[in-house]
Amino acid sequence: MSAGANRARVWAIVGGAVLLIGIVALIISAIAGRTHPADPTPSTTTPPAPPTAPATDNAGEFVDATVTKKGWVPEPITTD
Repeated sequence: MSAGANRARVWAIVGGAVLLIGIVALIISAIAGRTHPADPTPSTTTPPAPPTAPATDNAGEFVDATVTKKGWVPEPITTD
């Protein structure tokens, strides 16, 4: 065999070994990365603050009044 063929064979073996090591690493990380279900006991956190009421000045006006002069039509705000 020539030196070029030996060199190609060595690179093929090295490449196969690197590929095999990568596949084994992926399998190990998939097995080790499995997590158990979370503990169903609730944590001791404080409840969120109740929502605050919106400001009463200009109640119901949510659109700048000057945009209607340019032809814009305000859409109703839904609360669903």
